[in-house]
Amino acid sequence: MYHLVIGLLIVFFGFNSEKWYLAFIIYLIGAGIIISYLVLDERYLKAKLLKILKRTAQIEDTKFEKDELFPMIEQLLIQQQLSSNSILTTYNEYKKQTETILEYISRGLAILDYSGDFIFFNSYFSDFLKVDKSQIYKNYKIVIRDYELKKMIEKTYQSKEQQTKDIEINQKLFQVKIVLLAQEKREQILIIIRDLNDHKLLENVKRDFFSYASHELKTPITAIKGYSELIEHQMVNPEEVIKISKEINHLTEIMNLLVEDMLMLSRLEYSKDGLRKDIFLNDILEEVIKQLKPQMEEKNIILEMDYDKVEYFADPIDMLKLFKNLIENAIKYNKKDGSIKISLKSDETGVRFIVKDSGMGIKDEHKVRVFERFYRVSQGREILGTGLGLAIVKHIVLNYDGKIVLNSVVNEYTEFIILLPKTMKK
Repeated sequence: MYHLVIGLLIVFFGFNSEKWYLAFIIYLIGAGIIISYLVLDERYLKAKLLKILKRTAQIEDTKFEKDELFPMIEQLLIQQQLSSNSILTTYNEYKKQTETILEYISRGLAILDYSGDFIFFNSYFSDFLKVDKSQIYKNYKIVIRDYELKKMIEKTYQSKEQQTKDIEINQKLFQVKIVLLAQEKREQILIIIRDLNDHKLLENVKRDFFSYASHELKTPITAIKGYSELIEHQMVNPEEVIKISKEINHLTEIMNLLVEDMLMLSRLEYSKDGLRKDIFLNDILEEVIKQLKPQMEEKNIILEMDYDKVEYFADPIDMLKLFKNLIENAIKYNKKDGSIKISLKSDETGVRFIVKDSGMGIKDEHKVRVFERFYRVSQGREILGTGLGLAIVKHIVLNYDGKIVLNSVVNEYTEFIILLPKTMKK
């Protein structure tokens, strides 16, 4: 029944919605109240029965003999006691499960009774208010110092209406939702605290991403539009048309790469596990080398490879992108007649993948920024790229709980070391 209710709540409200959290919390509290009522009801019935029995025992003109009556009563009491114990055990188990769930839920939760005293708050809430657990059962006016939060609670008690407001506490932004839980004449207050700082940061990242993406797409689109107008109005000679068509192809390739990288980055952020299965990384590495061989031959780059047969539980697309982006960078930023060394090994700890080139190197001030979106060390037009390659590499490695080590000396070499731990099959 418990799992069925949770499933229905997710279907109706969605797992990440505020309505889901509110409905789920109210369900937990409501179920606890019902079980508590059953326990008290059992105890009440038992007390009433004992009272009746005492009165019955005082009646001399009873139709039952005492040796017949009391064994029957004793059996009834035993059955009643077993029923009470069963419900009490269920209540204690449910209470323990509920407290555990509420303790680890990703919201600050607190419940106040009709007089304003705390009867529950989780660790998130205590951290939020910077109060100790010993403060429980005290009145909110003593425990809570923030004026806005106090005001919201008072207003909820007075108006009997839900309150929702974004407030700033200790230079951090939080959303506070206060709900009245009606329980006959003794209302309770449910307080839900949500940290908006990560949400705000994510919104800023998204805004910056779309701003950069729009700019990166707008530049080639504007150029293509200009070239097409020149051709349309016959403002160029046939020789120049061939040159312009090559330029348009170059610009469309940039846009295509950008869109592909943006889609890949989006997939990594919103679907971290992907379609993982047992694969051989050496097979994927060989396929990448095959794809990039023409680029290496064009710059006459010497390739040195040292790899084993490596089985790993991963998404093939992730590993393909990881290898391709790093090796492609080693080609792009390498010098002519340069070299690239690639190593792929595994042991009991996981996988180690190394790419080292003999190219231009990366200055120290750029090392901390090369994994940012759209950040490029070289802005030269001759090096084709989107500025998202290493950002994708970073996301892939993080999704596998791995590490990236960057070593580089300007005009000598750049080395990327990827460490991927053994993955657990899900």
